[in-house]
Formats: sequence, C-alpha cells, structure tokens
Amino acid sequence: MRKFLPYLALVALSLAAIELLSWSYLKMTGRATVGTRNEYRYVPHLGYFPAPFQEVKGFATDRHGFISNGYDVDRDLTRKDSGEYRVFVIGSSLVAGTCVGDIEKHIASRLEKQLRSEFQRQQIPLTPHVINAGVSGYFSIQGVALFQHVIRNLQPDLAIFFDGVNEIQNAVDRMSLRGNDIRALMRSNYDQYSGAALQDFDDMFSLAGLGGQLFKWSTGYLSTAWLFESERKRFKNKIDKETARLVNAVEGRGWTVDVSDYTGLSRDIDEQLKPTVERYERNVRDALSLNEFDPQIAILYILQPTLVEASAKSERERELLRELMVPWQNSPHTIAATRARFLQLAEEALGRIQRQTEGTDAANRRALSFRATFDNKGADNTYFCDNVHYSFEGYSAILRAFEEQTFPWIFNHARSKASGRS
Repeated sequence: MRKFLPYLALVALSLAAIELLSWSYLKMTGRATVGTRNEYRYVPHLGYFPAPFQEVKGFATDRHGFISNGYDVDRDLTRKDSGEYRVFVIGSSLVAGTCVGDIEKHIASRLEKQLRSEFQRQQIPLTPHVINAGVSGYFSIQGVALFQHVIRNLQPDLAIFFDGVNEIQNAVDRMSLRGNDIRALMRSNYDQYSGAALQDFDDMFSLAGLGGQLFKWSTGYLSTAWLFESERKRFKNKIDKETARLVNAVEGRGWTVDVSDYTGLSRDIDEQLKPTVERYERNVRDALSLNEFDPQIAILYILQPTLVEASAKSERERELLRELMVPWQNSPHTIAATRARFLQLAEEALGRIQRQTEGTDAANRRALSFRATFDNKGADNTYFCDNVHYSFEGYSAILRAFEEQTFPWIFNHARSKASGRS
C-alpha cells in the first residue's frame, strides 16, 4: 500500500493545483469562485425538485421547495387554517416564472391577488392561497408525480396543471406504439432521463444521472466544477444560436415565420407525433383522475398557448420564431411547424377527454385549452421574452383567460368547500 502513497499524493497535489488555477482565473475575471447555492435536490419519483430556502429563477423557495409569493417564504404547508382555500399551480418554467424577474409578477402570485379580490366580491368566506409548483423542465408526467408524491399530502383544494409546451421538447420519434402498449408508453414518459450525465438534473434514473447530480452538487464547493459547468452552458447557448442562424442564412431553406396554417405540410408528421400525443393524452387523463379517492379536491388542466400560434407577431417575436425554423429530429419539418401541429392534436385530445368528463365529474375536474388566448393580440404587443416563455404582457393575457374561463367554475367549487366546512 505504501508504494502507492507517492502517486496518490501526486494526484492530490495536481487536483489542488487545478483547483487553485480555476479559483484564480474566476477571481481575476470577476466571476463567482464557486456556485453560491444548490438550487435543486434529488427527490424519488420526481428526479429533481427545488431545494428548500434557496433562490430559483430569482425567487425564494419555502421550506418545501415551492417558489414563494414573497410574503410567505416561511410558510408551513403541513398546516392549514380552516378558512384557507389552497391552490397549487403545477407546471414547468412558464409557471416557475422564467423571464418575469419580480416575485410579485409570476403567475401564482398574480392569480392569488385576483382570486382574493374576487372571493371578497363574491362573498366567499375563504382566503385563497396560491402556491407556485412550477419546476423548469417538467412536463406532464412529472406534474402528475409531483401531485401524487408531494402535493396530495399538503391538503390541496384545487390543483391547476398548466403545461403542454414541454411535451414537444420531449417528443420521441423512434418509438412505434400500437394499441395500449403500456410499457412503451411508460418508456416514452421517462425517455428524457436517458440523457448525458452533465446535461442537467433530468437523468435521475440511471448511474449517469446520479453522476451528473454529484457533479452539479460539487459546483457549490469546487471552483473547477463551477468553471466547467458555466463554460459548458455558455458554449451550448452559443452553439444553439449559431446553428439556428446558419440553417437560415447559409442553407437558405426558405422557411417562413407563418406556421399557424398546417395545410400543405406532409401528413407523416402526424405519425411521427403519434407516440407523443398518446403519451400526453394518457398523462392528462392521469392528472384528471388524481381526485378519484378524494373528490373534494378539484383538478383543472390547461393547455398552454405558444408563440407559433399568436395571430399577429411583433418584430421581436418574429426574430424569436426564426430560432425555431430548424429541422425537427432530422425530419423535413421545422420545430415551429411540429410544435404547432402537436398542439392542434393535443387540443383534440383534450376535447375527447373533456367530453368524457362532462356530467357529474364536471364539478371537480375540467380540461381546457388556452391555445386561442393570443388570437387577438396586436403586432405592437410582445407577449414572449424568448421562443417559449411569456413576457409580463403575455402573462396578463393568460390571467385574463383564467378569469374568463375558469373563475366561475372555481367559485362554485370554493362555495361547496365553504358550505362543507361551516
């Protein structure tokens, strides 16, 4: 054993030297020498979830890891006052608040203010408390798992699922599903977890994913890891932008930015999207069935609107849309066209689901599409800060849709809850 000690010492000294050099470089360039926090943690069944009392997307998380509304960062959701109407908004970065920048402007905070005002006006003797359960990168199956394994135990009155955009990001075109191939559908749900170890937190069901988690954790303590991770992200963003520019400028494909009309596109896109649509429909059905054992909980599922469907686009939005004018998974279709078609098929699936939940189920479960929310926007309005996330104006339009299409239904459910508690 002793003969290996000099080699071990040499390795240790080399690593220490590399760490010192990384620290010095970061210090000289005025950047943080290590990551100042670990934003996420591993959670069984979910993969990753925000850590307690951290800063995620510029917002403080509470003791459970949910993004707070500013005033309630110390809240304990294991307790509940008899007069509270507890709402969880579940989704991805569109719920978490990417691009918003102000803790009072993310969708949960603004929805809470609207509901409190309306509850008073409607003389409903309950106080709404809206919790932001958005996590960047989540798609439908993770939202269902979050409710099943975390939120169900926190006494929710209403769960709002607001997603859809991330489904196409996780599309799987190499699978062929026939009939009710449950195993294949399950594999497609978790296919995103087969990524590279250093990609992000999305691969928690493999040895590579656990290694990635360990590396990400080390960025909070080692300057070398922090430098590598920051440079990797910077390089990836640069490559993504350059790829989009080259495809349009050099290859000259001649794609336009108007992709809202599906007419003329090859019908084989539907076959490629079939596994994703089937997976999505199954996950939405699972979401709407989450209250089967507790019918007092209301479930509301909403399909998000996207940039590709806005009827009129500002110059900034047209620039953003050009980034989506690249081939989708080596197909002849662009990402924008594929995303638009997927959302059309997803809306059809929601229609089927909604028709099946009419009648007695309509009082406590509902599925809606907000795809038409931006139909009347003007070209002078910019509803997007990038090709996925909404601007403050965009969120304002979303909240108007909430008020018009969901508030009466929410009021009826809240009155029912109030009468049951009196």
